[in-house]
Parts: sequence; structure tokens; C-alpha cells
Amino acid sequence: MNNVLKTLLPKKAENRFEGYKIIIYTLLFFNIIFFSRSLIHIFFQDAGLLQIAGLSKIDGTPDPNQIIYFFGHLWGLNQLLISIVGFIIIFRYNNLIPLLCLIYFFQLIGGPFISNFIMESDLSIYYSKTPPGLYLRRFGPIIFIMFFIFSFIKRKQ
Repeated sequence: MNNVLKTLLPKKAENRFEGYKIIIYTLLFFNIIFFSRSLIHIFFQDAGLLQIAGLSKIDGTPDPNQIIYFFGHLWGLNQLLISIVGFIIIFRYNNLIPLLCLIYFFQLIGGPFISNFIMESDLSIYYSKTPPGLYLRRFGPIIFIMFFIFSFIKRKQ
């Protein structure tokens, strides 16, 4: 357990990852997707919620959709910050790769956890189609937990 904590939270952040390079390249691929997703949530007028995710529009006065879009834009800012941290870890401090895998894991399970266990609500009734992010939520946590475990395996020099 002590070795896991030392690897997860090293005393010194360095650009020295001793695991397999495929983990870095795959994390870079996902990080580019996460970065692109964050830009959509920030810059689309509806935060991508209607146009891309298929959220059903709600009628009312004042327009209740504006507050929903606002929170969508804020979520996009959060995603942008996490993906910037991801780029910094991947390119500058990659001995923090195991920590990045855990961050992505918790980010992907966070939404379903909140909607199912805290809100106890099925949010799918508000969508006219399956949002693209839901596909990643189905297999993403498994990928990032596997990468987390594999990031502790040191490659042979």
C-alpha cells in the first residue's frame, strides 16, 4: 500500500514515467477528446446540450433553458481545466500518470453516481437521443482503472 501511495503521489513531480508508453499515447488520445468536448460545452450557445446531446427543450417564462446552458458552460470550463492539467501531466510531469488515470476514472463515474445514488433519478427521460458522452461512460471507467493498474507495471529497460 505504501508503494502505491508513493507512485500515486510522489514527493517530486518529474517527467519520468517508468510504465509502458502505450498508456501515455492512449491518455493523450483521450485527453484530446476531453479537450475538444470542453470547447464544445464552453462555446456552443446551448453548451452542446440540444444540438449534440439531444436534451429536450423546456418551455417556460423566463426561459429555463438559459440556466441549464449556463451550468453546461460551467461544466465545460471544468472539463477544460482538467484536460489542461492532463496535458501538463502527459508532457511535463508524467510520473503523475497514475493520478491522471484516477482523475479521469472519477470524472466518468461522477455523473452516473450523482444521478443514480444522490438524485435517485433517471435523467434519460430528458433526452431525445443518447448523448455521445454516455458511450464513453459505459467503457471509459474500465479503461482508466486498467490504465491505473497497468501504470504501476514498470517496463523492462
